[in-house]
Amino acid sequence: MLDPYDIEPLVWEAMCHKKLGRSRFYKRCINAAKKIDPEGTKALLKELKFL
Repeated sequence: MLDPYDIEPLVWEAMCHKKLGRSRFYKRCINAAKKIDPEGTKALLKELKFL
């Protein structure tokens, strides 16, 4: 079973794809992370937007 800590690498990967302009891969990573922990994914995205 996956735990909430498994979303962090997915969200970081999604942010890399976003910087490179690959929206399809960004969406795939975000959707995979949301399947594991929707609230945690939203919180992590808000946190990473300021970096």
